[in-house]
Amino acid sequence: MGPAGRRRTVRALLRAVTTPGEAPLTIVAGRPGLGRTSVLHALHSALLERGTPTATLRFHRGAPVEPTWTPATGTPAVTVASGTVWPVTGAITGAHASPTAAGRTASMVAEHLLERGATVLLIDDAQWMDLDHLAVLEMVVRRLAGTSVHCVCAVRTPAPEAVRAAGRQAADRLRADRLVRELVLRPLDRADITEVVADTLAAEPTPGLIDRLRHLSRGMPLALATALDAYRRADSIHVVDQRAYLTRPDRLAELPAGHAMLAPIVGLGDAAWQAAKAVAVFEPLGPAMPGLVEGALDVSSEETLRLLELLREEGVLRFRGGDRTWRFPVPFVATALLDACGPYERRWLAQLAVTALRSGHARCEDPGYLTDQLANAGSLVDPAGTETILVDRAAATVLTDGGRADRWLAAAAELAGDRGRRARILLTRAAGRFVRGDYRGCLATTETLLGDFAEHLTPGQLQELQVRHVVALYSVGDFEALNEIVADTRPAPGSPGAHRVPAVATALALLNRWREAHELLDRAPSPVAGNLGTLPHWCSGLITGRPAHFEQSLARPQEWPRRETEWYRYEQASAHLRALLLQGDTTRAEKLLIAEELPADRLRLPDQAVLATQQGRFDEALELARAATAAGAALGSGPAQVLVQHAMATILHARGRIAQARDLLVAARAAQPPLPHLLSEPEALLDRAFGEPGEAARRLRRDLALASEQGVVLDTDTLWWHLAELAVRRTDHAEARTCLTELGHVAERTGTGRAALHLLLARALVEHDREAANSAVRLANERGRPFEIAGVIDTVVRHGVGDPALLPEAYALFGELDALLYRSWSRDLMRRHDIAVSGRRTTIAENERLLAVLVTEGLGNKQLATVLRSTEKGIEGRLSRLFSRTGCRSRTELAAAMFHGDYPG
Repeated sequence: MGPAGRRRTVRALLRAVTTPGEAPLTIVAGRPGLGRTSVLHALHSALLERGTPTATLRFHRGAPVEPTWTPATGTPAVTVASGTVWPVTGAITGAHASPTAAGRTASMVAEHLLERGATVLLIDDAQWMDLDHLAVLEMVVRRLAGTSVHCVCAVRTPAPEAVRAAGRQAADRLRADRLVRELVLRPLDRADITEVVADTLAAEPTPGLIDRLRHLSRGMPLALATALDAYRRADSIHVVDQRAYLTRPDRLAELPAGHAMLAPIVGLGDAAWQAAKAVAVFEPLGPAMPGLVEGALDVSSEETLRLLELLREEGVLRFRGGDRTWRFPVPFVATALLDACGPYERRWLAQLAVTALRSGHARCEDPGYLTDQLANAGSLVDPAGTETILVDRAAATVLTDGGRADRWLAAAAELAGDRGRRARILLTRAAGRFVRGDYRGCLATTETLLGDFAEHLTPGQLQELQVRHVVALYSVGDFEALNEIVADTRPAPGSPGAHRVPAVATALALLNRWREAHELLDRAPSPVAGNLGTLPHWCSGLITGRPAHFEQSLARPQEWPRRETEWYRYEQASAHLRALLLQGDTTRAEKLLIAEELPADRLRLPDQAVLATQQGRFDEALELARAATAAGAALGSGPAQVLVQHAMATILHARGRIAQARDLLVAARAAQPPLPHLLSEPEALLDRAFGEPGEAARRLRRDLALASEQGVVLDTDTLWWHLAELAVRRTDHAEARTCLTELGHVAERTGTGRAALHLLLARALVEHDREAANSAVRLANERGRPFEIAGVIDTVVRHGVGDPALLPEAYALFGELDALLYRSWSRDLMRRHDIAVSGRRTTIAENERLLAVLVTEGLGNKQLATVLRSTEKGIEGRLSRLFSRTGCRSRTELAAAMFHGDYPG
C-alpha cells in the first residue's frame, strides 16, 4: 500500500483519518519533490478500497477562482483547476476579512461532506491557496471537529510569502485547540531507497547502486525514480544472481522533453529555465556563480537575483548564507539540466567558466572541473593548448576515473590539428578503454583506427592495437571475425606479413588453438615490438607447458615495455598477476602486488574476485564475481571471465547452491571460453555431488583429450588428479597409475606448486603412501589457500592415508568459509573416526540451513538424499522438522522465505 518508500507514511495517515476522535485536520508538509502528491494519491486509493467516500481538491499557482456550476448535480461550486471542485453556494471573495462570510461558506462545505457519511477531504498544493480560501479552510476544520469527516492537506514548504504568515497563524490557532496534527515528510532514508529500488528491479540492490542513487536524488522520491529509470534506459544496471549492480555510474539516459522532474522549472518561464541551466554549469564556482549567470543571460544583477530567488522559492535552488553560495539540493536536477543544454549553449557556457577560472575571477575545488569545461568548450578556447591539457589529464586519471578520462580524450581527438595527432590520441583512448574492461568501447575505437588511421601508426603501435582489437572482438562474442582473421580473410589493415603475427596468434589462442598460436610466434622472423606484442608469446608458452618466457618476464619487471607510463605498467602487472592466479600461485601473486605497489582494489573486478577466492575470502569473492559478471554484461567479458566462473561455481557448490552452480557452468560453456578445461573440475565435482561419478570421469577424460588436441598443458594436473581419485574409488588400478604418470609429466613441464600438490595427493592415494600424504598437507599449508588446505586434509583422511586428528582443522576452515555442504560431509567423516563435533545447536542450525538452501535449489527428496549422503526416509524426517520449526507449510513457502531473506535461522 502506498508508493514504495512512503508506505509507513500512508499507513499512518490511513489510521489518522479512520480513527474516531483524531484531530479533523492532518497537514502533510514537505519540500518540493518529497512526494506529497504521491502520498495523497496512495491514501485516496486506500480509502477507495475501504469504501470510504472522498472529495479532492488541488490548487495551482495563480489559477483564477471563480464561481461556476457543476452540470451533473446543479450544485454551485468553485473551480480551482480543471476537474477539481469545492462545493460552495457562491463566491467567497472577502472571506478573509469577514469571519461571518467565511463561517457561512464553511458550514455549507461541512454540510455537503457530512451528508456523504464518513468522508475524507484531500487538498493538494494548499500553499497556493489565497487568504480567502485559507480562512474558509480553518472554519471548515472547526465545523468538522467531533464528526466522522477528516481533512488531509498537503503543503509545500516553504510556502509563498503571501500566505506563509497567515497559514502559520491559522495552524497555530488550530494547534492550540488540538484540531490539527502535522506530518512532515523527510527525504527517503537508505532503507526507504533500498525498498524503492528493490521493488522496481525485483532484485536486491547493491550498496554501490544505492549510494549513487542516494547521492543523485538526496532521497527525493521523484528524483530517485527518475534517476533509476535513466540508468535503466541507458543499460547501466544489470542483475546477476538476484542482485542489481550499477555497471556504468557515468551513463544515464537523457530525460525526455517535458519530464515531470523539470516541469516545475519550465513552468517558471523561459528566463528562469535559461538561468537554471546556466546555474547547473556554474554551480561548482561558488560565489562567482551569480555574476557568471548574469553575463551568460545578459541581464542585470537585479534580474539575476530575481530569477535565483524564483528558483529558490520553487525548491530548485538553496542559498547558503555562510559562504554565499547557491546549490542544487538535488544533484540529479543539475545533471538533467546539463543534459538539456544544446550543443552550442554547452560550449558557450563552458567558455565563460574557463575564462573565469583562468582569470582568477572564480575558483573550484574540483581539479577536474576545469578539464571538463575545456572539453565542453572545445575550439572556443585555445584548441592546441586545450588538446594538450586534455590528453595529459586523461593520462593521469585513466586508472582512477576512466569514464571522465575517456570523455576528455574524445574531446582532444576532435581538437587534434592533424590526423597523426588524432591517431595517437585515439590509440590512447583505445588503451584506456581496454585497461578498464570497456571492450565494446575499445572495439569501436580500434575499428576507427584500423579503418581510417593505420598509416599513421608505427609497427609497434599497430601490433598493440591489433592485439587489443582481437581481444575486444572475443570479449563481445564476435567469433566469426576471429575465424576470419585466422583464415586471413580479414587482414588487419596496414600490417602485412610478420607485423600481424601477435594478433593472429592471439586470435588462435582465444579460439583454443594454443599449440598453433605458440608455434606461429616461435616462427616469427623477428622479435615482436610494442607493449602487448610480447604478451601472446609468453602467455601461449605458459599454457602449452613452456613457462620459461613467462618466468623470465616476471623476474625482470624493469624490462617491461613502456614501464614509465602508469597504465602500461598496470597492464603488464595485471597480465602477470592473472597468469599467476591461473597457475594457482597465490603467494607469488601477492608478492607481485606488493612489489608493484598495486593495491588489490585497483585490479579489475575479475582479478579481484579470483584473488579473493584463492585467499579464502569467499563472501567478498562471491560479491566481486557477481559484480564482474554484471560488468561483463555491460562492457564485454574478457578472457579472465572463465576464471571468475570457476571461482563462483566453486563457492556456490561449497555452500550448497549446486543447481545454481550447474546453471552457471552451462552458460559458461555456451560462451565458448578460452581454456574450457578450467570448467571441468567444478563440473565434475557437481556430477559427484549428484551421485554421478561415471559422468564425472567421462567429462574429465573428454576435456583432457580436448586439451591435448589444443596443446594445453597448464592446469591439466587438476583434471588428472580428480580422474586418479575417481579411479582409486572404483579400484581401477590401471587408470589410477596412468593418471599418476601423466601427473608427473605435467608437474615437470609446468613446475607449478599446484601440480606438485596434485602429484603428491595422487601418489598418496594410488600407492597408499602416507609420507606423500603428509607432504601434501605440508605443501598445502605453505601455499596458504584455506579451501585447498581443508580439502587436502579431508581427502587424505577419507582415503585412509592421513591423520584423522587433522579433521577439526579442516572442519573449522570450512566453517570460516561458510562452506555448508563440505562442512556437512566433514562432520560425517569426523563421526566415523569418533571425533567429537562441538556445538550441537550450531550443528543443528547448519544442517537445517543447508537443507533449506538445497530445497530452494529445487532438489527433490531423492537428490537431497544423494547430496546429503542420507536416505529418502531420513530426508523426509528432516524436512518435517524443518517445516515445523520455521512455520513454512511447503517447499514453495520455504524457498520464498530464503529468497526474501525471511528464513528464521
